[in-house]
Amino acid sequence: MRARGAAIATVPALVGGLWAQVHRAAHAPLPQFDDLDLTGTYGGGTGDSRTEPVRVAVMGDSTLTGPGLDHPSEVFVARAASRLETRLQLTRFAVGGSRIGDVFMHQLPAVLDAAPDVAVISIGANDAIHATPLGQFERDVRAVIGALDRAGIVTLVCGLLDLSVIPRVPSALKLMLAMRGAAYERRKARAVYPAARAVHVGVTPAVNQAFRARGEEFFTADRFHPNAAGHACLADGLGPYLEAAVHRIDQLGHRRPTSTPPLPLA
Repeated sequence: MRARGAAIATVPALVGGLWAQVHRAAHAPLPQFDDLDLTGTYGGGTGDSRTEPVRVAVMGDSTLTGPGLDHPSEVFVARAASRLETRLQLTRFAVGGSRIGDVFMHQLPAVLDAAPDVAVISIGANDAIHATPLGQFERDVRAVIGALDRAGIVTLVCGLLDLSVIPRVPSALKLMLAMRGAAYERRKARAVYPAARAVHVGVTPAVNQAFRARGEEFFTADRFHPNAAGHACLADGLGPYLEAAVHRIDQLGHRRPTSTPPLPLA
């Protein structure tokens, strides 16, 4: 019994040691890039007759700030917006390195003050790497989505890539990080489900497979953040959902009512 107890006692230390390795890998001495600001107007074809663009708040972490990209227009949300016939005014609230607690405490109040029509959120990778307690993560996601929902803001909650595709993650830790990321993603989807105006935009197996197959070709020199090709792949997945969100705004007459049905899943 003592031997078994000793073995069990080593589990937290082992797990903590593994996550310390992930953290060290994430902060290895490789190129460091600044956040980019994608704020601007995108999209808009000849058929767009609206006088004002649809206002979109971009919230979350460095997935939305494009470290290592040549231009902010390469960020996947900007790419997806550029393909639409409707003009979108994107405003960046996302900050590199953010976890869900940062979104809740700092980004959410600013977004509610700005009162956009749509919010796009990408969060969770830093929570998985830094091991934010799953229960706290879900509660904070639920609080953020609930506040946006009550404000009548149509919200797209972007899913996490399979974190094992990140080249900078040591091979011995890829399976564990993939499982950890999947656990956060399940909590995120569960937190989004009750909201009337929010949709969880899961990363498809095809997108994960593309990242896995292309490997380093889809990442910047820091081997941690997606490059332009990686963001283009992510934009393909977001595009139908962003278009559906804009269509819903059009149905509402560009107003946020007291209640609406959920967006259709693409």
